[in-house]
Amino acid sequence: MGTVLILSGADDETAAMVAERLRTYPVRVVSFDIADFPLNVEFAAFPGSSGSLGAVHTADGTVDLDDIVGVLYRRPAQFRLPDAMLEQHRIFARVEARHGFGGVLTSIKAKWINHPSAIGDSNFKPRQLRAAAAVGMNVPRTIITNSPESARKFADDIAGPVIYKVFEPPILPDQKVIFTSVVEPGDLDDPAIRLSAHLFQEQVPKEFDARVTVIGGACFAVAIRGDSPAARIDFRSDYSSVRYSVLALPPDLPGQLRAYLDTFGLAFGAFDFAVTADDSYHFLECNPNGQWGWLQDETGLPMAEAFAEFLAED
Repeated sequence: MGTVLILSGADDETAAMVAERLRTYPVRVVSFDIADFPLNVEFAAFPGSSGSLGAVHTADGTVDLDDIVGVLYRRPAQFRLPDAMLEQHRIFARVEARHGFGGVLTSIKAKWINHPSAIGDSNFKPRQLRAAAAVGMNVPRTIITNSPESARKFADDIAGPVIYKVFEPPILPDQKVIFTSVVEPGDLDDPAIRLSAHLFQEQVPKEFDARVTVIGGACFAVAIRGDSPAARIDFRSDYSSVRYSVLALPPDLPGQLRAYLDTFGLAFGAFDFAVTADDSYHFLECNPNGQWGWLQDETGLPMAEAFAEFLAED
């Protein structure tokens, strides 16, 4: 019997949905958070050997790394270390843990959703936009720049609304989310633009947002309609005013989505689109480690079953 390894936090309800479905398959399911290492997880690995890679000992028991057939990698937390450690020792230990323990885990030969290397490679928004255009998807006109003059010219050429997006959620003490926002003309004269890279994009005149979850050969599309001004710009800003419905996709789009994922070696992606009145889909981004559990709850689409099937079956 093979093993499916789930690397995620204990409170991750989405991972728990997959684990529940996996228990209907003839596989062993082992879950732990990478943060459990080193205080509650031990391992011994022999990567230079032609024999067994090694084993990991967790609260669920011992896992032979060569028995693993599938890995669900979902936002594990930072390695936890003793509170009494000096900060410089903590930094050193975490770097060593990432390269040692993390390096062994990423050497596992199995089906991954998704492999950390593929996640890292595909997380850059400029590469996403380029890859989406290369497989034939509609991509809004976009500029990435630190030049106020270039940003202003871009907006003038668009001759319509322009939006600003961050590349990654900010790592700040208050952890505030910066939602997509409409740029006023005077904003582009701000000299602070010179201090970093900024992404400006034409605002697509969308009727609604679409989240398309692709796992293996399965594709699940959901329309997300915001009923408030804020939600119509960025539905994450006002979930209370959002409505959901299942979508039928244009016939060419599923193949384009699969080609996009193959570009980065991904098994799964959570794609976001702006959909216009003529049913034209405009690519916004693809999160290679995105959320989907709440959409299953809202629509009843069997996403967890698709994840379990991909991980457990030959």
